[in-house]
Amino acid sequence: VRLTILMLGIASIALFLYSSFAVFSQSMLAKEMVEDKLVVLSEIIINSTPSLLLKLQEKSGKDIFKPLQAETDIEIAVLYNMKGEPCAGYFPSGQEVPLPASVEKIIAGGQYVWVNGALKFRLYYPIIIQDKKEGLLFYQSNFNKFLPQFYHAGAALLFALVTILAITLFMASKLQKVITGPV
Repeated sequence: VRLTILMLGIASIALFLYSSFAVFSQSMLAKEMVEDKLVVLSEIIINSTPSLLLKLQEKSGKDIFKPLQAETDIEIAVLYNMKGEPCAGYFPSGQEVPLPASVEKIIAGGQYVWVNGALKFRLYYPIIIQDKKEGLLFYQSNFNKFLPQFYHAGAALLFALVTILAITLFMASKLQKVITGPV
């Protein structure tokens, strides 16, 4: 019995460590994919918008978020000038985002956040025109496109866990009979 418990314990710990690594790796891959897509969209918006600097100064950039209409996972996109004033916004889900205290102090990059019980990804992307920071693009994106992948990976890990533990239990019981049987 002790051998069986020992083998099941070792197999469980190994599978738990592997599952933890797999979940972490999947989530980091999803974050990288979302962040890369948002960075590319930012560059498209910055480089394809004529007179973006003027739009930032006049707070008149409503048309710049047209490329985002094809992206169903982007929930919020806001263009801020250096005063922290929104110049344009894209809110397909109808939700607003609070204004930043200071655009200067915001560090560019992405982060996971919990919003209304759901995991979201937020990205702050600086608008640099002629080597000078002129504003900021803000995005909030969901992970809905990745949920089926996460569910399938979780189901596969659970199936593997149950199968390997069953095989370990079977092998341990057979080994125990061989070890404890007459010589």
